[in-house]
Parts: sequence; C-alpha cells; structure tokens
Amino acid sequence: MLVGMIDRLRADNAKASDENARLAREMDGLRARLVEAEGSGAELNVLREERDLIRTRVGEMLEQIETLNL
Repeated sequence: MLVGMIDRLRADNAKASDENARLAREMDGLRARLVEAEGSGAELNVLREERDLIRTRVGEMLEQIETLNL
C-alpha cells in the first residue's frame, strides 16, 4: 500500500513539474509580448507628438499665408 502511494506521489510530482515548466514557458512568452506592446505604445506616443507638432506648424503656415494675401 505504501509503495503504491509513493508511486502515485512520484507520478503527481512529475505531472506538477511538467505543468510548472509549461507555465514558465507560457509566462516567458507573455513577458516578451508585454515588452513588445510597451515598445509599440512608446512608438505610438512619439508619432502622436510628431503629428501634433506638424499640425501646429501647418496652422502657423496657413496663418502666414493668410496675412500675405491681405
């Protein structure tokens, strides 16, 4: 009976180790995706800032053109 219990515990331990390894790999993949998403978010912020700067410059140019036409 005790030998059977030890065998069962060893099998459960092996299953738990396999599951732990699978979850660790999954976590590594999710961390990589998170880093990629953070990089994309930073790039998006830079592009938005550039867009706002260009919008401001175009607005200033239009104002100058309007004053020249008067």
